[in-house]
Amino acid sequence: AEVLKPLMTHYETPDSIAVKYLEAIELEYQLQSATIKLSGEESYVPEVYPFTIIEYGRALNKVGRQGEATNLVEELKDATLFLTEDAMDANFTITIYLAYLLDDSGDSQAAANLFKSFKNDVLTWKEEDAGQTGAEEYYNEYLKMIDERIEQFSK
Repeated sequence: AEVLKPLMTHYETPDSIAVKYLEAIELEYQLQSATIKLSGEESYVPEVYPFTIIEYGRALNKVGRQGEATNLVEELKDATLFLTEDAMDANFTITIYLAYLLDDSGDSQAAANLFKSFKNDVLTWKEEDAGQTGAEEYYNEYLKMIDERIEQFSK
């Protein structure tokens, strides 16, 4: 995504980029999925796997395969939870992913609204966990990142 996509944007025609990029990122996704399956009892998940899922899903979405893109949510959640062991991080990552899908489909307001809804959930969880050591800072960090995303998608 960081190397091939910019090169394709520069050298390919706009009509061919979506399909060619989908093919490339799908291969990467399949290779990482195979690595996970072959890890057996060692339970290995590449650190970049959530990012790859997001890129693959966005590429699917851009070529009109929204159902397949949406079906990746559970896999994204599981990969993020495996790597971070943090449910809030998994929720945040899923919200980012779904917001990207909405934004890529031309509905940036729905993407912003998704983060506004998530913010309400985080505020509720923050209130429920008030008084626990480190909870205030933990939730405030996520609230800051959520506000940045609301601003990003509200433009």
